[in-house]
Amino acid sequence: MRDRIEEIRKLGAELVAVGTGRPEQVADFIENERVNFLVLSDEKAEAANAASIENASVFRLFHPNSFAPTLHAWKAGHRIGTSGRRVTQLGASFVVGPGAEVHYEHYDEHPADHAPLAEIFAALERTGVESASGVPAPPA
Repeated sequence: MRDRIEEIRKLGAELVAVGTGRPEQVADFIENERVNFLVLSDEKAEAANAASIENASVFRLFHPNSFAPTLHAWKAGHRIGTSGRRVTQLGASFVVGPGAEVHYEHYDEHPADHAPLAEIFAALERTGVESASGVPAPPA
């Protein structure tokens, strides 16, 4: 998503990530990964619990469908940093707003499962939020 942040912003949206680590771990992540968007710490799982995001069982942590994407990410140079307290916390992706309306949600099934970018961008375009240029986002 970092590499597509300008596309997101042109659609009048902003990207926010919520991590499981302590604030100092989040700061290290931002620096090491050259993150150019807001990253928040959810060390006590308050946001994860509010959004009903699941924790993974051992089977889900080592789900067979996660092997190929994990190897691909490793070969591309991506590494796991210092783990937070909740290493079994699965992820999720949401498109929210304007206001509190949820336009899209994807709950990861295993650690290498992520929302398809095409689905996220389609949801962003459906929101019809005006971009910074004042031009409404095109309808889906």
